Amino acid sequence: MPNLKLIKPEESYADEIKAFREEMIEHNSPFDGCSGLQDFEDIKTWITMCRQNEINTDPNSNWVEAEQFMLVQDGSRKILAMLQFRHRLNDFLAEYGGHIGYAVRPTERRKGYAKAMLALCLNECRNFGLTKVLLTCNPTNVGSHRTIEANGGKYERTTKDENGEEYARYWIVLEPLANYYNTHEEDARLTSKHGQVEFLTTMRYIKRYLTPDARVIDIGAGTGRYSIAIASMGYQVDAVELFQSNIDVFRAQISQNQNQIQNEFQQQNENQQQSIQHNMQKNINITQGNALNLSAFADNNFDITLLFGPLYHLYTVEDKQQAISEAMRVTKPGGVIFAAHLISDASLIQSGFSNKNFDLLDYFKARFN
Repeated sequence: MPNLKLIKPEESYADEIKAFREEMIEHNSPFDGCSGLQDFEDIKTWITMCRQNEINTDPNSNWVEAEQFMLVQDGSRKILAMLQFRHRLNDFLAEYGGHIGYAVRPTERRKGYAKAMLALCLNECRNFGLTKVLLTCNPTNVGSHRTIEANGGKYERTTKDENGEEYARYWIVLEPLANYYNTHEEDARLTSKHGQVEFLTTMRYIKRYLTPDARVIDIGAGTGRYSIAIASMGYQVDAVELFQSNIDVFRAQISQNQNQIQNEFQQQNENQQQSIQHNMQKNINITQGNALNLSAFADNNFDITLLFGPLYHLYTVEDKQQAISEAMRVTKPGGVIFAAHLISDASLIQSGFSNKNFDLLDYFKARFN
């Protein structure tokens, strides 16, 4: 599946939004998560309204701030689906509506877009600071149940509104490591003395399996230390990273061509150095995503898969198995998977006791309840 991304509505997409609206109306499809698009023939007015919805001008009102997103593929302007992320819950949303509503275009259904779109939105929720997310769906909608459950949703109960309509309620608990990585200097780890030993040793083994034209996926890529090194050798790398703070550093590393990358190739001449920098920018594709759900990537797509971070941040055996299963799915038959594993609570303990970045009590309640 081509890489997917969530973008906010803008006037340059007005014709595509109009086509999406017309198709939804033609198929009599509900406009869940579309910010009332069905009521707007003037698309520009709807776009303006969506942006206004992001800001609450009356803190005492029951109105909730919300962000509107559209799902598109890289290289295409066709809108595949729409999604609304509500920043908080009022009384109605807390019982029936939830944090997220979404709708997939009728002609694009049954292609995995709903699952991928929800995974992307959960990253937005993490970045916003939410620790858990409520989603609801019709109890008879098997597809929605599967989509929510595939993203970690746990069924709570079914409720009924005053009109008799039923809603199945699901909670998704978000990764508590978000705060850790928003404050932890992950890039410094592999550039320290002991980190250099780890990096050079690992690269030695990776190079043994790098065949010509090999494609590599780096799951839990962090700040891109391995991705950049491999891409600078001329290989195509897809880097998947959960946290925006790491991605920001990752992109800065590529654009600035920091000294540690140059030192690895100090024997190259100036033209070769420029080629290295060009390869890094051309050969790395960064996707914000979760090791538990790599639906944005096709089966049997990569020759080498790196899984260095996720396994020691995932808590349950089931999650670890899911991450390994996804890594195996995207790896070609006969391909190679490199995985690393440490005590699951190491980063949290370090952050809590050493850096005092968050309340460990909340973490342990979530971990062991």
